[in-house]
Amino acid sequence: KEKRVEHLTQMAVRRLGKKDLSRGWETWAEMYFEEQRRKRLLLAAGARLAKPKLSACYAHWRVDWEGAMAAQASMTHAQRLEAEAAKAAAERKRAAEAEAELSKMRLELKKARDAMARGEGHEEELRRQMEEQAALDKEKRVEH
Repeated sequence: KEKRVEHLTQMAVRRLGKKDLSRGWETWAEMYFEEQRRKRLLLAAGARLAKPKLSACYAHWRVDWEGAMAAQASMTHAQRLEAEAAKAAAERKRAAEAEAELSKMRLELKKARDAMARGEGHEEELRRQMEEQAALDKEKRVEH
């Protein structure tokens, strides 16, 4: 019986020791994580001070975005459909403009290739470069 009592006493002492160790560890870990959080906050503040324009830009974007989200949330279903249709129409218009620009460039490329095949391309390119250089020289003279 005494052996059993002594064993239970040792177990209780071990548990108390582990409990104290656990408390100490938790206290240390809590302080460590708080210190890490403070360091991150200081780094973020330093970054904001080092790049104020970036911070201002982000803040401006966030305000705009929140406003857009609030406006979208207050829209009725019909208004949302109308806005999406307008956005799709604008996208189609941009695509058509890009397609027109592409076909224009293809035509110019075909003309340039034909001129190169006839042996006129080099002179035409030199003339174009000389005109560009003359325009740049004139612009420099006008500036000064």
